[in-house]
Amino acid sequence: MNQELKILIKLANYDARLDAISKRLAEIPDSLSEFNQQIQNLEQELKETQDNIKTLETKKRKAENEIEDLQKKLEKYKQQIFEVKSNREYSAMMAEIDTAQEQISALEEEFLLSLDSIEENSAKLGSIKEILAKDQNQQVELTKELAGEQSELERESQLLHKERSDFTSQLDPTTLSRYEKTRARNGGSAVVTVEDSLCQGCFVNLPPQLVSRVRLAKELERCPNCARYLYAESPTNGSLAEADSINNPDN
Repeated sequence: MNQELKILIKLANYDARLDAISKRLAEIPDSLSEFNQQIQNLEQELKETQDNIKTLETKKRKAENEIEDLQKKLEKYKQQIFEVKSNREYSAMMAEIDTAQEQISALEEEFLLSLDSIEENSAKLGSIKEILAKDQNQQVELTKELAGEQSELERESQLLHKERSDFTSQLDPTTLSRYEKTRARNGGSAVVTVEDSLCQGCFVNLPPQLVSRVRLAKELERCPNCARYLYAESPTNGSLAEADSINNPDN
């Protein structure tokens, strides 16, 4: 296999891994951000539920106080009814008693509804606290895990960049320039195999003569459609594994 082709294949492998690392490094902050947002939403829901409980407690106490005041008035009216001197006064007093009893009944219903709502919100509060505590523990673990992954990927990236430089220094500058431009035009892909006479980059059917030259691998060959460098994994060129022998010439 042509020596430059061996280097290009190896270089493509390095770049594919570097691209994958760059993508993952970009995803890590987003992964943590999404989880942090989830916790913030729970914290907001927790606060809103606590505020609801406080509001309901205030409403309940107000109803209790008003019921107590009305019951005192009702007792007063019931005592005063024996002191009235006319049917008119009696009817007026009975109207006051009826009104007070209706108000007490309405307030008692409001009081009971507040109690039910307080119970529901208290149960919800307990559930939120449980989920929040669990998520906060996971947040600590996830932060450590992602920090470790990021550190490891950054170390690997530095090593790969160094090794990549060793390969690029062995290439003709024109070949390297074409490789980089092709990668930029084709989403990071510049070296592909030929299978069943098809370029595996753009899947164009290649001329038989070109396919034969690719299989011989004596010169660098490029796809006439997408300009990617071509190679064939076959006994003729020793397959992709031969490219790996660049670092281990004795193997």
